[in-house]
This record gives sequence, structure tokens and C-alpha cells, in this order.
Amino acid sequence: MRFSVILVVAMAIAIDGSLARTKLSRDERKELRKQLRKDIWDLLGNEASLKTPRGLKIFQTIKEHLLNSETCNTDDLEAQISTLQGEVSAKNEEIATLEDVVAAKDVEIATLQNSETCNTDDLEAQISTLQGEVNAKDEEIAGLDSELNTCLASQSPPTCTGCTCQLGEVGYQCAADPCTAPSTVGPPPI
Repeated sequence: MRFSVILVVAMAIAIDGSLARTKLSRDERKELRKQLRKDIWDLLGNEASLKTPRGLKIFQTIKEHLLNSETCNTDDLEAQISTLQGEVSAKNEEIATLEDVVAAKDVEIATLQNSETCNTDDLEAQISTLQGEVNAKDEEIAGLDSELNTCLASQSPPTCTGCTCQLGEVGYQCAADPCTAPSTVGPPPI
């Protein structure tokens, strides 16, 4: 019965589409469509009616109409169904592939969240370690600056005439008055 129902429904759909391409008037198509649908539903509503002379005649009429239709026959239906099934299968494969990708990403995320090398505590520890290294480098730089300034200060002062020499902001300087030596000599301190 199930196969018969599917076949009759498929025939009804095919006839409904093929009627639109006939030379019948709109009203004639409407009446014929109504009658065909009524006959088909009568067949669907009573399994035994499929085996009656009237049921067999209706069934044969529908079958002949399908076989003679240029726009819809059983081969075309089978080809269309096969094509659609192939498309559905391809889409299902695409969906399965995407689901696999999503699942893999979920695993990666879970792994990262549980990883010993990537969690908030580890990140804070890494940041603290880096800050300690930066502070140590700052201290080293400060020590080098101090050594450099000491070296600059230990340089021999320039010879000044009639005045004293002092270490100024831009290096060793002689008092401007009444010195005759250059006002600025030597490299500036850092």
C-alpha cells in the first residue's frame, strides 16, 4: 500500500504540472485537475478500491498519461529523484565535514584551557618573570650609567688661565670670566 500511495501521489504531482502545458482552456484544466484529484484521493482513501475495475481504470489512465507526457514520465521522475538524492548526500557529507572541523576546534580549545602552558595562573607567572627581567636590565643600565659618569669625571680637567675648572652640565667648563680658555671642553656627561 505504501508503494502504491507514493506512486499515486507522484502521478498526481506530475499530472498537475503537465496539465499546465496542454492546449486545454483554463476552465477545462481546472475541471480535469479537480476530477483527477478526486479520483486519486478516492484511491488513497480505500486500499481495496485500487483493485476494483474503476480503480484499475483510473490507475491505468494516470499511468498512460504519465508515459505519454513530454514533460513528466517515470524515467524523468527517477532521474530527478536520483539527482536530488545525490545532492542531498553531497550536502550531508559537507555538513559532516564541517561538524568534524568544529569538533576538532572544540578539542583544541579544551586542550588550551587545560594546558599547563596556557592558563591565567601561568600567564600571570610569565608576566611577573618578564617584569623581573626588565627591572634587572634597568638596574644594569643604571650601573653602567654610573660607571660612565665616573669615567668622565676622572678625566683630566682642561687647563684654565686665571680661573678654576669645574664639571658642568655639558662637560668640563672654565669660568667664563676672566678665563681666556674655551668655555667648554671635553665630552658631556651622560
